[in-house]
Amino acid sequence: SIPFVCRYRTDVIEPLTTKQVHFLQSLVSKHNSLTSLRSKLLDCINDKTVQEQILTSTSKSELDDLYAPFKPPSKGSILERIQKEHPDLVDAVDLLWSKDNDGGSVNLSKLGPREPLIQLLSA
Repeated sequence: SIPFVCRYRTDVIEPLTTKQVHFLQSLVSKHNSLTSLRSKLLDCINDKTVQEQILTSTSKSELDDLYAPFKPPSKGSILERIQKEHPDLVDAVDLLWSKDNDGGSVNLSKLGPREPLIQLLSA
């Protein structure tokens, strides 16, 4: 590891200082992460001009900006997806929670976790 080499193997890093070695390590890790991100983006994008820009980019923010138009849209929150995909379920849950305890409501303590919704949806 870098700290070990800097402390006990100074003969290996002789002309460099500890700070310079750590700086080189950070540059190498940045280069590796950019190379990894580039390869992922090149697999997703088929446009030649964008691929050339990806290959010449020098920062993660630049790569993120290039990928932004190709990024799939957000699925939305779980609540938005339920409201969009299962509107009947939302109405059934609203009905379940709005019923009076005295007037024909479902007793949740006697039913399993799925039974109230099944009972409301089958009615």
